[in-house]
Amino acid sequence: MAVVRSEYLEVLREKMIMTAKDLGMSHPLVLKYSKEIDKEHNKLLDSLKKDFPPEKQFYPNKSQIV
Repeated sequence: MAVVRSEYLEVLREKMIMTAKDLGMSHPLVLKYSKEIDKEHNKLLDSLKKDFPPEKQFYPNKSQIV
């Protein structure tokens, strides 16, 4: 699943780059692609978090401080 997402992310990135070259960096379509890339990137990170256990907590949280 992560592979499919990362491929889709690359497709969006290429579309954004080509659109920016043609229409300029501040064109609404470029911004739309940028936002979509952010969403997909967050989904990818969330799916990867599920595949790996959380790291050990090195610092105590408030409830552990005496």
